[in-house]
Order: sequence, then C-alpha cells, then structure tokens
Amino acid sequence: MSNIFDDGKKYIYTLLGVWIACMIFDCGFFTFLAFVGLVFMVLVFYKRERVKMNFQDGSIYSPCEGSINSIEKLSTCSEFKDGCTKIVIENECLSHPLFCAPIDGVMGLVHRQNGAFLKTSTPQSEKLNEKLVVKFKNDNMEIICEHIVSKSFDGIHLHVNDGATLQATDNYGLMVYGTTTLYIPKEVKLNVRVNQKLRVKESVLN
Repeated sequence: MSNIFDDGKKYIYTLLGVWIACMIFDCGFFTFLAFVGLVFMVLVFYKRERVKMNFQDGSIYSPCEGSINSIEKLSTCSEFKDGCTKIVIENECLSHPLFCAPIDGVMGLVHRQNGAFLKTSTPQSEKLNEKLVVKFKNDNMEIICEHIVSKSFDGIHLHVNDGATLQATDNYGLMVYGTTTLYIPKEVKLNVRVNQKLRVKESVLN
C-alpha cells in the first residue's frame, strides 16, 4: 500500500473488508458493488508520479491539478492593496488530489472550516462547505490559495503545520474533488488561459 495516500487507506481497507465478507457470504450484486468501489478508491488515492519541471526563478506552479474555470482581474482585494488576479481551478474526482506549494516560501494558515460537501456552484456552498485558505509568502511575492470541497465523500487534508517553510511543488495537502481559487499580485503576467488543463508539479501559471 506504499503507492496509496494515507488519507485514502481507511476507505480502501473498509471496502476490501466488505468485498471479502460479501464473497464469503455469496452476496452476489453487493460483491460486485464492493469491488467497483474498491477499484474506484484505489484510482482516486493512487500516488500517480509527477516530476517537477524546472522553470526560471519566480515561476508560479499550479497548486493543484484541474482545468481553469475563470481568470479575473480584481481592482480591490483584501490581501493586495493594489488589486490582484483571481484564478479559479476546478479539479475532477480522478484528477491528482495533491496540493503543492506554488512558490518557495512560508505557508501560513489563514482559515480552516469544516462543513458540508455541496456543489460549489450552489449559493450556500461558500458559507457551508469545507474550506481551507492558506497563504504563501517569500521576499518577492505573496499568493493565497483557497480550497473548497464540492460533491465529495472526503474532506480536505492538511499535511504540514502552519508556518512551515516549503519549496515550490512540495506537498502540503490533499482534496479529492473541489475548487481551488488563487489570488496573485496583479503585476504578474500570466501565461495560461481559461479551460487550460493544469498538471500539479508540472504546470506554471506565468
């Protein structure tokens, strides 16, 4: 099980036990369902290899895997007095679930909220859904990542402590399915577009 994220092992062990029990008691269709669920969990939590691509200094790596839903310039932003750029990334259930640091720097925990797993497009999701907001800061840049769970069976897992010093692409957490919103300084020139697919550790935004 070394190729499975620890966060998913409880689901896999549970379904494996159910599958074995169903086979022993000849439960027919339920045996099949348990097997399908077991395979699904293995696919979700399997540690798919990603190799860090080395780009120039100052590169901002995608903190998660998924597709860019929107890019918006904001003239007012609570954490950036001169405004910022907001990038919304939708990750899918079978996308790589890892969160990785977008830049070298110190990670600070801004807000963590346990909650529901509503679809993020619903009006109540912003207030009710499980959420994690973290800030990455170094001498040259500050970036905020907001992660919100959507229609998932699992929540957000944070793998490092508040105040940890990370290198770009270091793992700091995991989410099976949801939305990640980035807030970056508006002066950063982006080299990505809406609907572009991003790969964690391998895609850069500028």
